Amino acid sequence: MSETDLQRLIGKFSVHDEEIQEHATEIWAELRANCPVARSEAFGGFWMFSKYADVFDAERAPHLFSSFPVTVPPFGNPMPMIPIEMDPPVHSKYRRVVGHQFAQGAVSALEGQVRGIVENLFANIAGRREVDLVKELSRPLPIQVLLTLYMDIPAADQAYLAEQFVLMLTPDPNLPSDQVMAARQAAGMACAQYLGQKIAERRASPVGTDLITFLGRAEVDGAPLSMEEILGFLLLLIPAGFDTTASTLSRTFLHLAERPDLRKQLQADPTLIPSAVEEFLRITTAVTGQARTVTQDCTFAGHDFTQGDRLVLLWASANRDEDVFTDPDEIVLTREPNKHLAFGSGIHRCLGMHVAKMELRIMLEEFTRRIPDYHLDPDRPYHRHTGETWGLHTLPVIIDGVPG
Repeated sequence: MSETDLQRLIGKFSVHDEEIQEHATEIWAELRANCPVARSEAFGGFWMFSKYADVFDAERAPHLFSSFPVTVPPFGNPMPMIPIEMDPPVHSKYRRVVGHQFAQGAVSALEGQVRGIVENLFANIAGRREVDLVKELSRPLPIQVLLTLYMDIPAADQAYLAEQFVLMLTPDPNLPSDQVMAARQAAGMACAQYLGQKIAERRASPVGTDLITFLGRAEVDGAPLSMEEILGFLLLLIPAGFDTTASTLSRTFLHLAERPDLRKQLQADPTLIPSAVEEFLRITTAVTGQARTVTQDCTFAGHDFTQGDRLVLLWASANRDEDVFTDPDEIVLTREPNKHLAFGSGIHRCLGMHVAKMELRIMLEEFTRRIPDYHLDPDRPYHRHTGETWGLHTLPVIIDGVPG
């Protein structure tokens, strides 16, 4: 791509733009090399950090960069998402409310149930030659883990909630920006209405051990959480808990379809899978980045900012930074160390990262054992999606060795 075309894409950068996603690796390299603090005029205009050090340092400066709202444009939720759109000092109070439920020990206790979900998903495709890996594996796993194990949402309602959150996270890239906002707000309201009903029901009869019932009993500074605060928690945990993992899984399956040598490496040595999970998190970086709002006039990363400026921390670019990662555009399953920023860093490091890593590890363990050979379906091309997460809507494949 020419320098002129790269500058054109940078000037209109948006995570909802398909052309930008297509040329993302070139854009990240151009930004890091020649314009580490760049400007996009999309959605009213915002700045972008592309270097690992700048992104890392900005994550640790919440006094300069507020996390509300956390996306460009804003999600359209009727209330801030808790705790990701909160700043110190209140942020830590709310994060502690659910922190122990997502701690490594508590997550490890769910491994047997998660593996059971994965085994059931593979049972559903047993003997089939043509399979859409997104529909059958990537999306159902995190949806079922979160909505069944954590929230006790009826199975009949899970598809509806998933659909609404997909609309909120990955709106149609062909829509004008005002229609994108309207679509996101409508989906956000639909989810808020459904979850509000569940909160009311479980507060009226608080007998369960699920997360919704737990939040209905929780307190901050001695006061029960309000309906709006509980909704703020749930409107973060559901999309963050399923779409990020689903997108990482779908793109991992795509890499493995295109790189049978990587499949063979994992099959020959399954002990590489935990390291492979970290590398696929780095190379895919499903959440391209997060937004911040400048709280005061300041100078940062050699650039002057004005209070109210909007800023995006490009995790996906930071994870390809040559100053931190050797051969950053290559998939190295044995990469060590691997200090990627796929989960962010600092006070907003992803609450659910241990859940996501466990889901990815178990899925790869079962996948490499059960499906040793497969290839992309030449008659049904896969489809990517843009949005706050970059993943796949579909990934049709042919499983080799299964009679056609």
